[in-house]
Amino acid sequence: MTASTISQFKNSAETALNKLRAASMKLEASSAELNKAGDTVSSEAENTKERVAAASENVTAAASSVEELAASIAEIASQAAKSTEVAGRAVSEAQRTVTTMTRLRVSRRL
Repeated sequence: MTASTISQFKNSAETALNKLRAASMKLEASSAELNKAGDTVSSEAENTKERVAAASENVTAAASSVEELAASIAEIASQAAKSTEVAGRAVSEAQRTVTTMTRLRVSRRL
């Protein structure tokens, strides 16, 4: 091998090593960016998980409130029905009293 061939090989090897260093640096920068993006996605996923858990708790609380409201409405309806029944009986009693009073008045006149 001649000095010229050795020099060409040395230049080729240095060029290849420089390109390899540049590619390695780009790869390292890309890796750092991917790590940063991964951390961001992980953080956002954790925040989303917390928001979903809070929303789930809110839905559960709302469902419980709706159930309680429905039970209260049913109780009010039941009490209203009982009140209507009692009022109906009171009207019947009042009508019987009027009828009795009318009969007594009529019988006193006779």
